Amino acid sequence: MKRLRRLLACLCAAALVMALALSAAASEESVYQMAVNDRFVDMSAEAMPFQSDGVLYAPYTLFDGNVTGVALGVSFSVMRDDSGYYLYMYRIGGTLRFDLNAGTCTDQNTGESMGMRAIIRNGTIFLPLNRVSRYCELTTSQRLTPYGTFLRLTNGKESLSTQEFLEVAMVSGRLQNRYNDYIRSLSPSASVPAVTTAPGQTVPPAPTPGGAETPDRNGVRLYLAFQCTDGSGLEAILDTLDRSGVRALFLFRPEDLAGRGDQVRRVVGSGHAVGLLLPGGDLDAVQASLSQGSALLERIARLRIHTAALEQNDGQVLRWLTQLGWACWTGNVDGLDDGRGQAAQANAILAAAAERGSVRITLDDGAAGAGILSRILPRLQQAGYSIRLAVESEL
Repeated sequence: MKRLRRLLACLCAAALVMALALSAAASEESVYQMAVNDRFVDMSAEAMPFQSDGVLYAPYTLFDGNVTGVALGVSFSVMRDDSGYYLYMYRIGGTLRFDLNAGTCTDQNTGESMGMRAIIRNGTIFLPLNRVSRYCELTTSQRLTPYGTFLRLTNGKESLSTQEFLEVAMVSGRLQNRYNDYIRSLSPSASVPAVTTAPGQTVPPAPTPGGAETPDRNGVRLYLAFQCTDGSGLEAILDTLDRSGVRALFLFRPEDLAGRGDQVRRVVGSGHAVGLLLPGGDLDAVQASLSQGSALLERIARLRIHTAALEQNDGQVLRWLTQLGWACWTGNVDGLDDGRGQAAQANAILAAAAERGSVRITLDDGAAGAGILSRILPRLQQAGYSIRLAVESEL
């Protein structure tokens, strides 16, 4: 009898250990790190993919270029009225209507039932990833990593293969940092203390000019770009952007690229955009810089880009670049280091941005640029700006 009890106790213990192991595995598998083409998509518990009846569901925003910054040829509209609750998905050649109340999906062109459904979870609409991807002629890839399941959506215009993209993300620490940030986000957030400058002294966040409250700029589009001419603050800039979930455009001089390969790869692996920073003046010199920079970027990061900016204003060169099909960055709020203190310059940037209908801030990648970014970014987010990635289609 005692032997039987001991055996039952051992079996119960083994079952408990197995249950805990399975629970831990399930917890790890529930963490997905998402990317579209060569850009990561921000992670949140509300928009985390999940399995239901053997089908993988992902937030519909994964397909939405207005959210991810990657145009996939797909757009959406959500309609809710007395007749029902619907999500419409539009692409060339077809429109799908997801009836969120009935749990059905219909091809609007043919009236055919598509045999799939959308699910609402945590207030977010999720779609069956593989079925919708096939309908949109997109490719999905999955890889198990120590930092959750890596999930990628591509349309054939990506620069890096999934294996290459994942390797860059692992080497740069981007994958681990994103995972750590997500795990921390699951705990109640603590209040942010003031910045300590010396024992017993603190500095509160910088006020807006005149001490006024941060203006409400809800929905105003704002873009960030960095002229990469220094490099001393680039790592700090990337860390700040990563923590805030913000993406930016980084402009490198062609002649500097050979010595900044690791930084370029981290920029790309973190989901940011890359462009060339060119001289003005002589068209032959500009063309030579374009050729040099394009070749180096393809070699360093397998990246084909069509975004450029001029260090100096030159209308003739700008028109020439546009005629060649290049998307040209032109800022309208100057944040380049002008020798003033960071607090004064940050206030000036916030004041200038408040007067713009669409805001394009240019900073440098030195220590001053990093300090200014850390001051203005929380205030810009607090003001409600729609901070977007400066992709070619928006320049």
